[in-house]
Amino acid sequence: MYLSVDCLLDNGLLCIKYNFSYSMFLFKHITPRVIIIGLFLLFAAFSRVFIARFAPDLANFSPVGALALFAGAQLGLRWKSFIMPFSFLILSDILINVWVFEGQYGIMYDSFYWTYLVVAAIIVLGHFFASSQKVGGILLSSGLATLVHWGVLDFIYWVAGGTSISSGLVLSKDMVGLLEAYAQGAPFAKNFAMGTVAYSLILFGVYALVPSKWKQSESVPVVA
Repeated sequence: MYLSVDCLLDNGLLCIKYNFSYSMFLFKHITPRVIIIGLFLLFAAFSRVFIARFAPDLANFSPVGALALFAGAQLGLRWKSFIMPFSFLILSDILINVWVFEGQYGIMYDSFYWTYLVVAAIIVLGHFFASSQKVGGILLSSGLATLVHWGVLDFIYWVAGGTSISSGLVLSKDMVGLLEAYAQGAPFAKNFAMGTVAYSLILFGVYALVPSKWKQSESVPVVA
């Protein structure tokens, strides 16, 4: 970033124009490739709202894992691979909590930051294991994403005093309680795995069909 003095007004006030060297961060130059990827991420994020509203029985069959893997694979470990999916996830979470659940859990659900931490980890997995965009890498990264999601979030649920589905009592703070936490979370982990695989194949598969000229990295100015 640098400063240039463009003019000196009659009243003596300086007219200072800021010039940002890195394409005005996001606003001055956006590549067609980033626009296409952003639309894919937007589709994935807002399909969560559709599922939560019209298919609530498909708990955890969501595109969150696929969204994170796709962002990491296509955008690398840069600010865009985190800012873009997080922005869409936050917006979709707000819509789900306000529109679907009518605000009974507030604007954001409790401990959402742990979920977002897991999403960040899955973005990293996508970069290392799905960048090749081959089916084997996509399936491997989907499996790893499921293990991270299931392992971390059910552990946090147990530590935070989660309850047993069968008895309604707080899970015991020993190996028995931890294993029960993982056992009762297994069906949700299965749905998460299926959703991650299904949406990943859709996102990566459709993106592979996008014409190469639309994936160019040349910048397209959107503001002056």
